[in-house]
Amino acid sequence: MFFVFFPIDILLLDADGVILDLKENLCPFRNYFFPKKAFTFIELPRGFIKKFSLSRGDRIVWSKKSCFLRR
Repeated sequence: MFFVFFPIDILLLDADGVILDLKENLCPFRNYFFPKKAFTFIELPRGFIKKFSLSRGDRIVWSKKSCFLRR
């Protein structure tokens, strides 16, 4: 969270795009240690997780043209 000066939401995904963990409203200049199983993460605007009702186990799928959620 260094050099991010506003709160954000973060999704932690495994290699298949399944959400392993979510962090809402993560404040600037805070440390957060990812689970060892996490393959990648996505930084999102604050409130995104709540707006789209995301939860652990949801799967994010993306291609060159689009991105969508599978439940």
